[in-house]
Amino acid sequence: DLLNTHPEYNKTVSVPNGTQLGILDKYQDLYEGGERFEKNKNRYLRNRQVDKVPGYRDARLSCAHYTGQAASLIDWIAGSIFTKNPQIEGKDPYWEDLNDNVDGVGTDFAALMYDLIIQVLVYHRAYLGVTFPQDMAPSATLADALKPGELDGRLVKLCARDVDDWGVDEYGELDWVRIHLIKPVRTGVSQAEKELHTWSYITKDGRKDFTQEKGISESFDKTKLIPTSFVKEYLYDGILPIVQVKVPHGLWAMNRLQSTQLAIF
Repeated sequence: DLLNTHPEYNKTVSVPNGTQLGILDKYQDLYEGGERFEKNKNRYLRNRQVDKVPGYRDARLSCAHYTGQAASLIDWIAGSIFTKNPQIEGKDPYWEDLNDNVDGVGTDFAALMYDLIIQVLVYHRAYLGVTFPQDMAPSATLADALKPGELDGRLVKLCARDVDDWGVDEYGELDWVRIHLIKPVRTGVSQAEKELHTWSYITKDGRKDFTQEKGISESFDKTKLIPTSFVKEYLYDGILPIVQVKVPHGLWAMNRLQSTQLAIF
């Protein structure tokens, strides 16, 4: 079932107003702050007996101001990890190019590493994947693939929210993952009224995708799912092209800071 996620994906936690919320949503509120927190701040304002007086809680909400000290601390930690920008060392032009364009769309290697660290400090985990050109016909041999650049892989970062299900082997290492990406669909200059959902199962042998376009407020219709054939990727060579990057719980910065951040809200 594509709508069922891993138990650890976005497990529910309590928030100050007594309701339950997914931990990814909670920590995104606290890190982003701004308009996102302003929209959701009722979740984080503790209930009081006096709130029963008509209009009192609304008055408390209108006066409640949020300053994201936790986000500033996390950004400072991420910026302090490296004494200088990380670089890939190698004399081959391919490796040199990765430093300036690691993902194929202009992101430099240092920026990707800093972003990856911030994701891990906020959400406990993130993912680093390898992608290969998708518009080239598969080559028969490794030597043939090297010639047109079919093996010129790029690194991509996946957020904790992007990977919603996974399995591990007997050693606790990732065996497969499922990536769920959502893309707004616009027609002309109007605001998006639909969204395209893509689920991709990535294994050590290849991938299989499912897509569905639906209205933003509509429920999923399993009968309208569009599957693709399983694509065997010989480039994977039996190795999952995605690794999970995590820190020990003691180094999970947002998890340690969130109670203090909410106490001073």
